[in-house]
Amino acid sequence: MEYLFFVPDFFKFLTCEDISSNDLLIPEKICDMQRPILDANCIVCLRNGYKLPVFYDAENRKLVGFADLFADFGLVGGEVLLFESEGNGKFKVYILGEDGDEIQYPSIKHASQSSSSMAVEGFDGGWKFAKFLSFAHPTLDEIVPPMSFIHRFGSTIPEWVRYVLKNHDMFGGRYELLSGQLSGLSNVSQGLRLPNFDRLECMVFTYDGGNVFKLSLFDGRSVEIDLNVVPVAFKMLTNMWKKNDKIHVYKGGVSWEFEIKKSRSGNRTTIHGGWIQFRDYLQLNLGDRCFFRWIDESYRHFRVEVVKGDVENA
Repeated sequence: MEYLFFVPDFFKFLTCEDISSNDLLIPEKICDMQRPILDANCIVCLRNGYKLPVFYDAENRKLVGFADLFADFGLVGGEVLLFESEGNGKFKVYILGEDGDEIQYPSIKHASQSSSSMAVEGFDGGWKFAKFLSFAHPTLDEIVPPMSFIHRFGSTIPEWVRYVLKNHDMFGGRYELLSGQLSGLSNVSQGLRLPNFDRLECMVFTYDGGNVFKLSLFDGRSVEIDLNVVPVAFKMLTNMWKKNDKIHVYKGGVSWEFEIKKSRSGNRTTIHGGWIQFRDYLQLNLGDRCFFRWIDESYRHFRVEVVKGDVENA
């Protein structure tokens, strides 16, 4: 469907709380931009023919009715759902595993469907994987796709590839067969005037089976950016917390609750509860670093990236 304006994709990082519920909170920006084309009754369509009717709750910014999908596909948390709007309340949805690669879709259908499911073959619409950008290791020029993607497609990718953006800009890149490394991304960041992609949250690559990777870029609100307008917005995070507050941290299908306290002057914020359980579970040691990125535009929900100190110093 052709639109007279840019309609961005968006993604939803699934937490263990999401999996145990029936609804998904979607980005405020999507609700504002797609208000004219969002219907109360929506359809979610997957690659294998699975179709799920869901309800759009405009007041609470939620898509309601996802419990069956979570159960049917055995999702546990840590996965990502990537949404592409087709208009008239219809979304194409792709399930990315915890490693960022699309899952192997089983041949199943929803209980409400009369039509049969189908095996997923070939490159219908391209095969997708996501790379979340790292604070610890900024993306300068190269990335390594998920191992499952390399095992599936690595032998078919030629040495010289092209990165194609939504605005049809095209940049040259290279694939190294032995290391599985894709390089040439600095050409993209320089072309967009985004050093190291440091204003972004995630990159989604769509491989066409030949030498082309379509590249979509997502901001910290989980929404695809308009390449004509690259947003820059910052806030002092701790200023958004109360003197006594709680935040939730997620890694894969595991979550922790931290108790936050501020000093009277407000110049010092500390974790008073939950840290020991978090530290012990992740086996944190002196020199390890934790980087937190928000989820669902919430100042109280974060996914965590852990960088082991002994790895960096090795």
